[in-house]
Amino acid sequence: MRKDDIQKLQRLISFRERQRDIAAADMEAAKQRELDAQQQKEDAETILANELAYFRESIGSSLSPEDMELAVLSTKWAQRNLEQKDVTLKKQEEKTEIERRKLLESHQKVKQMETLHKSRTEERTRKQTKTVQAELDDLSAVKEAHK
Repeated sequence: MRKDDIQKLQRLISFRERQRDIAAADMEAAKQRELDAQQQKEDAETILANELAYFRESIGSSLSPEDMELAVLSTKWAQRNLEQKDVTLKKQEEKTEIERRKLLESHQKVKQMETLHKSRTEERTRKQTKTVQAELDDLSAVKEAHK
């Protein structure tokens, strides 16, 4: 293996490492979006719980039909909002999983290139050592022949 080839492998490793760093940043951003979606879902759950609590407290007291209808509509809206937030959270979890797989794949590519680089470097070193040893053997043979 030529030195140029090993240097090309090193540049490829650097490129793969940059790709991995980008994938890590994308993964972190996806994880943050997932946490934000989780927080929004929890907020929606709190709103629904408050609407249901108000509705339960209103039972037994005298309410106008309009107030009762408003309480029911508010509760239904809170329920739909929670369902939407749950769907959003699930989609974000799927996106995070995709980014996680991309990061894992990128990391594996870096490892493969590093392993290839190491083996090629070792192969080059072995060939150089073998060449040097052969030259030393030839010199020894020539030296012995001239004695």
